Amino acid sequence: MEHVEDNINTAKEGKANSLTEKELELMDFAKKTFKEKMKVNCTGCRYCMPCSI
Repeated sequence: MEHVEDNINTAKEGKANSLTEKELELMDFAKKTFKEKMKVNCTGCRYCMPCSI
């Protein structure tokens, strides 16, 4: 439960558009890496909606 409370408190402090350019680049790199490693492309099942890809 402590982890959940910690996550909630962290989320409360978040601000829109607050990521740095370096953080955004890291997110793009992670997204690209995950897409390259996917063995099955999106099937359109909508399970993961809202999809951020």
